[in-house]
Amino acid sequence: MSHLSEECDDRGLSLPGTNCVTHPVILLRRSGSELLTFRRGPRSELPRIVLSGRQQVAESVNQDVRSQLGIAAYSLFTIKVPASDPSPGTYEVMEAREDVSCAPMDCAWMPVEHIESENFNEEDSSAVSAAIREMRSYARGWAIGPFGKPGWLEDLLCWVQKEIEPRGLRLSGDLRQFNPCPMCALLRMETNGSAVWFKAVDETNVREVSIATALARELPVYVPSVIATHPSLHGWLTTECEGLTLSEIDSASAWEEAAEAIAKLQIESRGKIDELLNAGCRDLRIEELLRQADAFMEVMAELMERQEKVSPPALTKKEVIALGASIKQAITDWPKLNIPDGLGHLDISPHNIIVSPDRCVFLDWGEAYVGPPFLTLDFLRGHFRQSAISEGGLDFTLVTRYRKQWEFILPVAVVTEGLEIAQLLAPFAYALGMDHWRDREKVFSSENAGYFRSLIRRMHRESRKLQERRRACLNS
Repeated sequence: MSHLSEECDDRGLSLPGTNCVTHPVILLRRSGSELLTFRRGPRSELPRIVLSGRQQVAESVNQDVRSQLGIAAYSLFTIKVPASDPSPGTYEVMEAREDVSCAPMDCAWMPVEHIESENFNEEDSSAVSAAIREMRSYARGWAIGPFGKPGWLEDLLCWVQKEIEPRGLRLSGDLRQFNPCPMCALLRMETNGSAVWFKAVDETNVREVSIATALARELPVYVPSVIATHPSLHGWLTTECEGLTLSEIDSASAWEEAAEAIAKLQIESRGKIDELLNAGCRDLRIEELLRQADAFMEVMAELMERQEKVSPPALTKKEVIALGASIKQAITDWPKLNIPDGLGHLDISPHNIIVSPDRCVFLDWGEAYVGPPFLTLDFLRGHFRQSAISEGGLDFTLVTRYRKQWEFILPVAVVTEGLEIAQLLAPFAYALGMDHWRDREKVFSSENAGYFRSLIRRMHRESRKLQERRRACLNS
């Protein structure tokens, strides 16, 4: 067993029990009919890949299988099975991209019908059985998950090639798979020209397809160009945008450029409100914020009453009621400023913004909304303060670049007051946009309760700051 030894060899492949950090893979081929195994004495083993650690696990596994086994493969799904240690064992279930005629040294392709006769250890045996059951469930349509079914990638690549041919493009064979999941997909595919991207979402986020298409049509300067949509997969194909994400750039000026671009985008979106709402953007206009305020605050009051931890202290019912009144006052004050509704992004982050010398492009619009535009700047400011380049959280220049665009069409005093109110309305609108608060089982779950309480505490702090600023103005 030359390269499948007790120690990591020069190709990085290892077996269980070595000192190397490994990840087990269940590698299938021929529509899931065969499994790659190798012999270790009388026992069959699954390959364990030494993770390179360069990317997230899912992407790393795909690249490491190719470099260590010489097989181009893609992920279908992951499974977890009980293990000897307290943590469950996680296995990546994958399929070879091409019909590999031979196996790596000391390995063999085994028909899955014969797997039960193989002498796997208990954990591997459980994992293989579970993987085959789940794979067949996706293949036969018993489970919903188009990207858990063997063969989906080749079908998708055929569709992509057909769509890009009129542009004079051909797929080169190189691709990267991000965040593999049976319900979703994100792929970057190389061509003889610029790369293309395919993204697919599950049914809960299907509005992102129509939003992405509408934005590419209505505001093409600020988003990737959509080449085609794939309705049955809830997916769409786009061109790649030149540049780097904000998270990859160590420069405050790049953040400032992004803030300015957001303002320009929002100003241009003013006349496209109906189109954006029809495309599926969340309706967070002032009337909708006011309509939901009382019901939301009632749920938050009960959430605070249920808090068991002493620290940080829960807001009293009186404090929650006062906060609700402050939020409703801010909502009532907003229309007096005559700031037009615009396109906003509840999930804007440095990972979703591409900056180049020519323009800024904004990605992942599943959390797009229509309403007070200044809220988006507050979300961006929060990310900037947490970034490594922020100087003690100072974002004065970033805000200046944003507000300057709005001051071309609005009075300075209006922009100033709008930005102050937005700091209170931003966490409120974000909480409403999450939708979980409408589901009592979700909002009171341990997974979500703490997060909603933290949002309420932030609203409480912003409410007090807003009141203090207003008192200072009255006394000046």
